Amino acid sequence: MVIADYGMKWEPKYNHKTSIQHFGKKALSHHATAYERVVEPEDGATEDGNLISTEYHSQVLENTSLQDSDTTIAILIASLKEFKENNMDCEEVIIKVDNAGAYHCCATVVRLWAVSDGYIEGLRIIGIHFGEPGKGKDACDKFFAVIRAHQRRCIKEKWDADTPERFAA
Repeated sequence: MVIADYGMKWEPKYNHKTSIQHFGKKALSHHATAYERVVEPEDGATEDGNLISTEYHSQVLENTSLQDSDTTIAILIASLKEFKENNMDCEEVIIKVDNAGAYHCCATVVRLWAVSDGYIEGLRIIGIHFGEPGKGKDACDKFFAVIRAHQRRCIKEKWDADTPERFAA
């Protein structure tokens, strides 16, 4: 299962604003892709004897990047290729996303199905699931919480976190 989601935009400095002032503001976007899969257990298996492994990929986008179909496809393809390189035994994935316009538009769905036909060697997309808004992306939301906490620490210590490069440094 591949769970993909855009997180709330990063504001380089922490400031309290009303909702109207916050939404539509230009800031850094970030995207997370979580890969959950059942693996052969060694230790820590679930009740039925299986172990669920989760791998996260995070991408921070420049201020000029839009959360549109082109950006979403580029991010997902890069992430899927990296996942396949690290997990050669995985042959099929189901993508789970919300109903945001970047995922739930004709251009994104058609291109994802086109990618499914051998674009990423040895990895096939067998389904795209659109969940309810705000439901079922908890794997990405947990990862976003860790990133936001790190960003707040950077800002509190007077580090600028206004570009991906400065945030990662």
